[in-house]
Amino acid sequence: MDYQLMVDIVEEYGLPGLAIVSFINNAIPGLPPFYLTVISAYAAVSENSHWLATALYAGLGAGIGKVALFAASLYLFSRTGRGRLVKKYSSKLMESRRAKVSLAIAIFFIALLPIPDDIIYIPLAATFYNLLYFSIAVITGKLVLVTLFYGVGRASKGLISALLDYLLPEAPATGYPLGAVLMLVAVSLGFSLAIAALVLAIDWTSVYTTYINQGSRAAAKTLLKEVARIASNTKNTLRYAVRTGR
Repeated sequence: MDYQLMVDIVEEYGLPGLAIVSFINNAIPGLPPFYLTVISAYAAVSENSHWLATALYAGLGAGIGKVALFAASLYLFSRTGRGRLVKKYSSKLMESRRAKVSLAIAIFFIALLPIPDDIIYIPLAATFYNLLYFSIAVITGKLVLVTLFYGVGRASKGLISALLDYLLPEAPATGYPLGAVLMLVAVSLGFSLAIAALVLAIDWTSVYTTYINQGSRAAAKTLLKEVARIASNTKNTLRYAVRTGR
């Protein structure tokens, strides 16, 4: 989906347009998550935007787009002979509620990654994973992801306005069009990389093992400890870099 087209849709329809853009960008496999940049730009330039309304429109649009793609993949796989054979055996593996919940947790965190996650969800559909569990996990993950990117846009608003005043001194007094905030791509990309680095740095084996042996509450504590460990290591690394000039 063309980036400028997404911008035009949001400029024309506002929040419903944001939901449409988020849905299409997630329902079509292989597309980069450009809708996240549009969300950040919308938050930066819209005076009347609210994080909850934006999260609900864009998050639900994105999540439902993924659910539609997953459901379509399930249907297509079920129509093949090999798919029916796989379903026969995979259904036994997915009978356990613990297995369903474990995968749902993984889907939630994958949904938090600003990457084309279809390369994971489409093969998962081939195992005939439960659609309800998938829907809850992926929609929740997208709601959180959209909220984070909205926050980036709002936090960058002052910086973006200053840069636009410098770069576009003759901009209209009524405000800047959404398409003029393309520089927010760099901010969103940096934030995307930071989220991806955090998720990839977590020792998920430890979290999963704790969940299997001690339950979800203990696993949540282990996850928080992992985040604290990564934050501490990052802080120490930055201090060392400042000290040594590297």
